[in-house]
Parts: sequence; structure tokens; C-alpha cells
Amino acid sequence: MKRVVVVGPGAAGKSTLAARLGQITRLPVIELDELFWRPGLAPTPQEEWAVIQRRLAAQESWIMDGDLGPYDVINVRLHAADAIVFLDFSPFRCAWRAIRRSQEQRLLEVAALVPPPQPPGTPAGDRRTRRRCRPLRPADPARSGDSPRR
Repeated sequence: MKRVVVVGPGAAGKSTLAARLGQITRLPVIELDELFWRPGLAPTPQEEWAVIQRRLAAQESWIMDGDLGPYDVINVRLHAADAIVFLDFSPFRCAWRAIRRSQEQRLLEVAALVPPPQPPGTPAGDRRTRRRCRPLRPADPARSGDSPRR
């Protein structure tokens, strides 16, 4: 088994399975979504996509993952494959996985914006330093005179 095609509906786990198969078999994984969609999510024209797939399928070994629905020219890779894996999950399950994946992606994006905690002893990780660096509170109009800074 040197040429494997993994197909199925969106969020069925094609990329996850292909990556795992690639680790086990040491075959190169070709994620078709990355090659097919152009900037602005414009699809590659079918004639051009067929040529690209023929070039990819001519390689000695590979795992191709992707199902591009009505835009796809799937016969090119199906004819070149010696194994075809079709992930046939219910639409409900795939919708649930898509929702969960988008929430996980959002959490990762938010986490990238939060700076990592700093170890004690560094200016950003020392409570005393943070306290000294706080801006002064505005003076209480009811009190007169300066009060010492804490």
C-alpha cells in the first residue's frame, strides 16, 4: 500500500486520519485543501485542478486527504490509488465536530494573545514590582495634602 486516498464529508476526520497514517506508514501526506483553495477562498478551476492532481498522483507514494465536493475532480486520484478510505459518518456527527473544532480554534487564537506567565524575580512576575509600577490613584478630593505612596 503506497498510494492512499482518504475521503469523506467535512469534519469527518480526514486530515487527522491521514496524518496518523502518515506517521505509521512514513508515507508523505498531501492535504489537498491547502493546494486547492486560493486566496480569498477562491477554488482552483477544475481543468487546472485535474492537472495538479495528475502531477501529485504520479509520485511513487502518498496519502492524499480531502474531499472538495462539487469542485473536486476525484477520479484522478481514485484511479491512481491502491487503497481508498471513505469516512462515512452521520451529518449530525460531522456538524458537531465542525462546531467543536471552530470553538477549539477560537480558544487557541485567544490563548495566543495572552502573554505567558513570568517567573518570580522578573519584573513582570514579581508582585512587589507590579505593585510599585501601578499608576497612582487619583487623589481623594475629601483629603487634603499628599499621602505617602504604598
